[in-house]
Amino acid sequence: MMKCLRLLLYLACCLNPISVLSAELILNGISAFEQLRKEYYIGALYLRSPMVFPAEILSDAGHKRMVIRVTTDKWSPRRWALTWQDNIAINNDLSAQPALIENIMSFTAFPQGNLTYGDELIIEYRPVVGTTITLNGYDLTSAKGDGLFEYILKTWIGDLPPSKEFKQRILKRYLDDKEKAWIKQFSDMSVPAERRKVVGSWIKQTEQSEEEDTAARLAAQKQAEEEQRIIEQAKAQELAKQKAAQRAQARKREIAKAKRIAAEKKKAAAQAAARKKANEKPSKPKPKKAEKSKQTLAEENKYYVELFEWDLKRSIRNNVTYPVWAKKFSQSGTVKMNFSIDRDGNILSLENKSDGVSQMLVAEVERAIQETVLFVLPPDKLTGEAWNINFEYIFDLRDTLQPELSKPDKPKSLATKKLSSEAYKKLLAKYNEDIQASVINVIQYPEAARVLRQKGTVEVSILVDSEGGVIEVIDKAPSKYEALNQEMRAAITRASPFLPIPEELNKDKLEVTIEHRFKP
Repeated sequence: MMKCLRLLLYLACCLNPISVLSAELILNGISAFEQLRKEYYIGALYLRSPMVFPAEILSDAGHKRMVIRVTTDKWSPRRWALTWQDNIAINNDLSAQPALIENIMSFTAFPQGNLTYGDELIIEYRPVVGTTITLNGYDLTSAKGDGLFEYILKTWIGDLPPSKEFKQRILKRYLDDKEKAWIKQFSDMSVPAERRKVVGSWIKQTEQSEEEDTAARLAAQKQAEEEQRIIEQAKAQELAKQKAAQRAQARKREIAKAKRIAAEKKKAAAQAAARKKANEKPSKPKPKKAEKSKQTLAEENKYYVELFEWDLKRSIRNNVTYPVWAKKFSQSGTVKMNFSIDRDGNILSLENKSDGVSQMLVAEVERAIQETVLFVLPPDKLTGEAWNINFEYIFDLRDTLQPELSKPDKPKSLATKKLSSEAYKKLLAKYNEDIQASVINVIQYPEAARVLRQKGTVEVSILVDSEGGVIEVIDKAPSKYEALNQEMRAAITRASPFLPIPEELNKDKLEVTIEHRFKP
């Protein structure tokens, strides 16, 4: 009976959509949604009374309705899903109401074929009844409360709407020629009976599939707590990553300061030596070293460019994390970015070259690039002031490994010279110190251990390969508190990969011991 009443109301709306929809509510705003210069639909928001502030609309507990009428001849299921999944995810905290994820998945994945001109989607919230979503009069999904309605409405009036104009027009009537044209087109649109039958067959297939998947949904509900735990863990990891980046930046400033002081001391020493030499008797001039040919210099510079790209791409890869919600939405693909960077680690341009990849995945790679370039600077001997980098990252739900990045081979002119025993020991000690510092700088005192006043010293050994990757972590003298031991291992993971083992050391792998005392 209820479905019949809904269908009758829907048929009435088709005959005179603006007037009937206005019987209970009034038109608050209307606009057209475009993506890549292509119009997909006209959207209208109906409220009990005019409202211009997003917070006011979202907090209103009364009857609200969003109406979407498709204006493109072809809106593919894949493009539909990507559009709504990205816009919902970037405008909402999806972890706040995990129970609505199933409704969002139903909403974003329902099309069994292309949406076409005239298809009508109604998202409606009524007190007591809750939120319902219908397509051409057929029920798609429903949820208690206004949470689902709010999630979708925020894609229009949230922090990241389709455009500034779109948001402004949804929040306010402009009564200009553009709005009048939209209202006329909106009113003239209707759904043919044959089209309703097609959508009805989709709904029927979906209902049959839902009956077959009942057991799977029940099992998924049992995993809700585990999923929430994973979300919280992902938040904690993200927070830890941000803190690690802050510490690394502070470390970078310390290193820069130390280098500046060392350079000033070196300059002062050179000036003192020059003055001393001026007072001494002139000695025989030393023979000049043979100058390198232009070809040799070009080969060396090409090597330094490739070395810089290899190190930078390798570091960016290790900073990328598969977004939790992208995995939940089964989003995958290859993100391709082109960016230029100067000698000081400043990004001069950043351009997305991907095709049809989720914005969540693109945003994650952009974040990794922006955070990484500050800490991977070009070799001092590399000539030039700016470089163009092409970077790719494959997001694969099967956790497939990224293609191998081969370290460039040194030209003969840069062949490593054998070090003296003393110089060898100094270089080895410095490499050990660098790794120890990079781990200790990202160690965070576990909050639970701090509250319980757990303290102790943790000593581990890291076996590092020639490229700075971690082969193995060996517990040499663990603390009696497992939380402290776990934090030491987690810090090693966050700090790795380390700098490659210097070629002068002539080692394929190296063991480095790290000791840290945790104290409240």
